Formats: sequence, structure tokens, C-alpha cells
Amino acid sequence: MKVYWSCPTCKEENSKNTFHTDRVEFAMREGEIQKVKCVRCNKYAEIPVDDFYAQKSNLIALIAGGIALLGTPFIFYYSMYIASENYYIIGGYMLTPIVIYSIMMQQENTRVTRFNFHKFKR
Repeated sequence: MKVYWSCPTCKEENSKNTFHTDRVEFAMREGEIQKVKCVRCNKYAEIPVDDFYAQKSNLIALIAGGIALLGTPFIFYYSMYIASENYYIIGGYMLTPIVIYSIMMQQENTRVTRFNFHKFKR
């Protein structure tokens, strides 16, 4: 997941990768105030944790899509030549990459929603 903030000087949107699930954990692990550097104006700023917001990471979508796109032909080949007698098994094998994709995307959406919903200080 990526967290974003806006530079107070130039208003440029900056980003940073994190594995924390919400702002409270983010603040506990890295501090209530983050000292960050803007990529546009190269100035350091101290940003409170509540000013960060999360968006879905393109990396997760790319990995999940790759699993679905590359896994489907493999599963199709496997199911047609190995388990060709039972069509229910073939259908189950064909749905496996799609199910993995949907689970990964649902988990990413949950992490982003949880991070954006909970504020550290209200």
C-alpha cells in the first residue's frame, strides 16, 4: 500500500510505501510526526500522521493480474490433459486464478479503507 501526503511548500503530492494496516500502527512504529522530503522542491517537512492518506498500490494489482493471466492458461492445460474426465474439477481449476485475484484485490481495498478511516488523533 502507498501512503500519500501533500508538500506544504509546493503542494506536490508525494508517496511512500508502507506495510502498516492503519494510522495508529503507522504512528506507533514510525512516530506521530513524519519528517519527509518533497521530491519536487527538495525541502524537508514535518507531516502529522493524520495528513497521510492511502491509495491502492499498482504493484498488488499487477501481481494479482499476472497470476490471473498467466495462471489461467496453465490451469486450462492441466485440467484438459490431466483431469479431463470430470468437468467440475476442470471448472474449479479454471476459477482458481480468478479467485486469487479477487482475494488479493479485496485485501488491498480493506487495507486502504482501514488506513483512511481511522484517524490517530480526533
